[in-house]
Amino acid sequence: DRPLPSGRMSTMTGALIGTGLLLTAALAAFLLGPVPCAFMAALCLGVLGYDGLTKRWKIPGALTMGTCRALNILFAGAAVAPHWTPPESLLEGLEFLAREPTAILASESFLYVSGLTLLSCYEDEEASGLMLGVVALALLAPPVGVSVRLFPSSPEGLGMALAAAGVVCELLLMGLVLTRLRAAWRDGTMASGHASTRQLIRGTVLLACGGLLLRGLWPWALACAALVPPYILGAKAVFSPPTPADGEAG
Repeated sequence: DRPLPSGRMSTMTGALIGTGLLLTAALAAFLLGPVPCAFMAALCLGVLGYDGLTKRWKIPGALTMGTCRALNILFAGAAVAPHWTPPESLLEGLEFLAREPTAILASESFLYVSGLTLLSCYEDEEASGLMLGVVALALLAPPVGVSVRLFPSSPEGLGMALAAAGVVCELLLMGLVLTRLRAAWRDGTMASGHASTRQLIRGTVLLACGGLLLRGLWPWALACAALVPPYILGAKAVFSPPTPADGEAG
């Protein structure tokens, strides 16, 4: 029921769209400077590596998808932070990323997206209890980590309100994750997998908004939330199964 397998979109059209998006991203990164360009180059390689190789295997594919999401966030951080300069060495670069808040959010997104991608690999087969446990750790660690690491020690006024709103986002995400894990455990991943994938992908918005609010970056959180309606409408227009024609129902 998806566009490419069902034949509603040709592989050539898909390839042209994907290539156009990659080239647009590469051009934007080139205009933004060397550090964003480096992250975007790594992201493009990750996208091509996933599509061309690692998606054939569950765990390597999930880790590659999570890496792409982390690189996406690091690219955005480098694009808006003028203090991000090319490091003198690899060690210096790793030390900078270890203390940079954007890198922390990127690492949490890596875990979350790796977990949901791994769960999506079991839409056509039943996942074992051990695998569901691994998925649960990957999906629940990020919202818990965001809330604990970023909640201010002595919030006041607006900071308190933003922190509370951020924690609410993370709690909603934890509730969504637990609901989908319960469905996978109770009904099996074959029966619940498609719905879980869709809903957990939308959960990335809660993870991002929660992290931004806990950092006091409410304008960015609002901008992120404002993208949800066009995303949902666009996804329905592009990915919804076709409506059966007269006489084809059943």
